Amino acid sequence: MLFFLLALTLSAPPVRAQEAVDPILIQVNGSPIRRSEVLTKLWKVHGREALREMVDELILRQAADAKGLKVDGAELEKRLGRVTSRYPNKEAFLSDLAENGATVESLKADISHDIVRENFLIQAAGAKVSEAELKEAYAKRKKELTMPEGVHLLHMVLKTPEEAKDVTAKIKAGGGFRDLARERSLAASGKAAGGDYGFVFRGMLPKELETAAFAMKENEIRTISTDKAQHVLQVVARRAPQQLDFEQARDTLREYVLSNKVGKALPRIMSDLRAKADIKAPGEDDKK
Repeated sequence: MLFFLLALTLSAPPVRAQEAVDPILIQVNGSPIRRSEVLTKLWKVHGREALREMVDELILRQAADAKGLKVDGAELEKRLGRVTSRYPNKEAFLSDLAENGATVESLKADISHDIVRENFLIQAAGAKVSEAELKEAYAKRKKELTMPEGVHLLHMVLKTPEEAKDVTAKIKAGGGFRDLARERSLAASGKAAGGDYGFVFRGMLPKELETAAFAMKENEIRTISTDKAQHVLQVVARRAPQQLDFEQARDTLREYVLSNKVGKALPRIMSDLRAKADIKAPGEDDKK
């Protein structure tokens, strides 16, 4: 590494060499802030806390692996379903994954890791949930356990206001929204599902579309113009917020009770695992 840095210094102007190793991230009135300065600041403020969290995470992973805990396929699919349900359609889900440098497989791997870690902690805490505890939790949290307001939305994307006007007229004249979306929508969801997003909830759509959709009446059609496209929306049904009954909330309640029990036991669990772990920084052996 030293030879490489010396060679780089000799073969390139000093400014270019420094820029390659330590680039300027931003300039303020001509004064640069380099990557090394940001990293140094982050380490001073958050470094030791972050390092401790990473050590604890690694210890937990190793302990779960040593137990030979496996992921239940049904549980994995259920949790993946929870993630995808936050998106109006599959295309939006895949697009968000791509933007964050992830894939379905990497997401499944992350979820699998979470499940194994949680199962280990539940076992280590000796946590179990009785029917009486579930009913007590439901009584305490009943007001929070609701299905939010939703609208069943159809959506297609067109290029020009003239196209949007033409499509809207055809729908009002009896043309099928889904058929027109498959034929003319620029969005992948139009081709795949006729622009049918199913029921969507607040937070699942871009703000402009969300504001319009939740202000619309059943069967109303509306065109929203953005900088890049025309969006034709139709709300085919609305659903008011609904109180979840005990059975509908059972899984959520179980997770809530278990989380509380594991949280109380976590300091003891981590203390025990750290006491058994061989944790040392580079060079510590040389000092002994």
